[in-house]
Amino acid sequence: MKKLLLFAMIIAALGIFNACEKSDELIDQSIDEKLLDATNPDVYSENGYLVFKSVDILDSIATVMNKMTDEELWGWEHSLKFKSARTYREKLNDEIFSTENYVEFKKKIDQASVDGYYNKKDSCMDYPFSIYSWASVLNKDGIVGIGDFLYSFRKNDQIIIYKGTPDLIKMVQQGKELSGEINISRFRNTLKSVILDDYGSYYKQEKKDGKDRLKVYLQYNEIKVKKPVYDPKTHGTIIVSLPDAVKIDLYCHQEHKGTFGWRDSKTHLYHKGYRVDIGGNYVQEKNFTYGRVNYSDSSPNILQSPNDLSNHYINLYWSQYPFDLIEYQDAPPSPKVTHVDFDIWTGKVGSENDHIDFILN
Repeated sequence: MKKLLLFAMIIAALGIFNACEKSDELIDQSIDEKLLDATNPDVYSENGYLVFKSVDILDSIATVMNKMTDEELWGWEHSLKFKSARTYREKLNDEIFSTENYVEFKKKIDQASVDGYYNKKDSCMDYPFSIYSWASVLNKDGIVGIGDFLYSFRKNDQIIIYKGTPDLIKMVQQGKELSGEINISRFRNTLKSVILDDYGSYYKQEKKDGKDRLKVYLQYNEIKVKKPVYDPKTHGTIIVSLPDAVKIDLYCHQEHKGTFGWRDSKTHLYHKGYRVDIGGNYVQEKNFTYGRVNYSDSSPNILQSPNDLSNHYINLYWSQYPFDLIEYQDAPPSPKVTHVDFDIWTGKVGSENDHIDFILN
């Protein structure tokens, strides 16, 4: 396991991930060569958050770290002098549920709810942002740097500031006026309905076994970035806000009933993926077609998570937008979710023959 941690740390800290890690390829470049390029690393930390060279590298590293144990993640974070939202939630979970005094418990969850880390409706832990699968690389406030831009991800919006700071992010969230010279973009991501091609975390299924509960959500997230593009009118380069990629995951959350609520509970995840059919739809008004993920398997193998964790992610879809000079103020049309069919259970809830049938048609 130590070798696995060292490998992950080298990948992340020295940046040998290819942006095409989606196909499990690594850049053929030695560590020595990468060390010489220390002035332009793929990931580094500053002011309490991480900065990545690109959104692809960020997502690739998040995918690796999401499979690591808490101890391995802490080692990686220590090497970067950084604390992730996942680590913050893990320690807050222990702190909240360590008391059997209701007054003290109520005081703690009230503050955690204000901070976005406790969901009073479901009486369980939560995140203050919607892109849960990035919890291992976002800081506790949902802040991350991508290139020269600072991002703040929240439940229903996304703020981007060119060469921004956490203080500027806070001022925007408080509605304060900023200098007109500061380049700010704010996108509101609102779930318009419960149809399968809208933004948000929705279509939840759950299963209980005594004091244990497993919840599975379909999550859709859109990542917008600032990009320099060629302007045919001026024959120069301008910076525009572009939806860069879309991401669809199954978020699997294991919980245990405590004295007053549902606490995060570590366990292995097991699943069989029978069918996925997402994307491929043509967006006429913008003249582009989403990439398509389409596969089916009548007798799939059982896949098991490498470690006991409270939150597991099954990546279903990732696609970069194929358009050029387009600026959106609202969320563009989404990749169409045609079919998803998974059998899901954990080491604490369900079994191969008694599982959650996660089916979307």
